[in-house]
Amino acid sequence: MSDEAARRVTFSFAAPVDNAAAWNLDLDVFANGLLQAFPGASATREGELGPQPSDALRIEIPLGGGAWLEGLVTMPYPKVGSVLALTASAAEAAVLARWIRDFYAPSPDLVYFTSDLALNQGATDYGQIPSSGDTQAIARVLQEHIDDMDE
Repeated sequence: MSDEAARRVTFSFAAPVDNAAAWNLDLDVFANGLLQAFPGASATREGELGPQPSDALRIEIPLGGGAWLEGLVTMPYPKVGSVLALTASAAEAAVLARWIRDFYAPSPDLVYFTSDLALNQGATDYGQIPSSGDTQAIARVLQEHIDDMDE
């Protein structure tokens, strides 16, 4: 799954801005679901992190072939938060995005994303993960985002 030559960015996945609590985020439920879905994964509570003190969960997901995806789930307000795929290729981040869409979010149309690349350029619009399709379809959307930001 790992693509050593791929551009790596930090992706942020979250519920829609105008419905930030739509996922009803719960770190314990998130961790338990992730650990069941990805044998060998880890989920460790980090305590309060960030400029707005928030509960956090550090995650690691095995992608196969010795590759791992590291992430961070932060919850600055009850039921509200985001999931970061840290320094990931589009294909790697798509694995996490698909799991969120298909197994965590209460509806497949409630998963939005941005990246550190976009935020560093002042872009404030969020993209939407396709509400259907496989991991490759999601990876294409994430890669288009990277390509658009690199232009």
